[in-house]
Amino acid sequence: LADDCHRGADCVDTVGSFTCACNTTLGFSGTDGTNCASCSPNSVNCSCVSGFVGDGITCTQCSPDSTDCVCNTGFSGDAQPSCTDIDECADQIDSCHRSATCANTAGSFTCECNS
Repeated sequence: LADDCHRGADCVDTVGSFTCACNTTLGFSGTDGTNCASCSPNSVNCSCVSGFVGDGITCTQCSPDSTDCVCNTGFSGDAQPSCTDIDECADQIDSCHRSATCANTAGSFTCECNS
């Protein structure tokens, strides 16, 4: 019996038949072993490496302003591919005293006493 496994799949002989499974170690992923896709170069065993997110076939780099593709505190967005600084001063969510001036910084803010 000839197998119809994909070139990136392992063929496992069974009694009177066979099964196919995509070989993630060789860089392939799929559900049935007959249709395997090449994994992303930014993956290991078809799982995206740290700093990337996706299904292993497609891995998108996360924003440098994120941790595990979640925007860091003080930033908003989906982290794929970017996070945007939250302007706490413009959004009036700072905790500066009313006699101080708010200055936005990357991911945070500072307060300076008015003279």
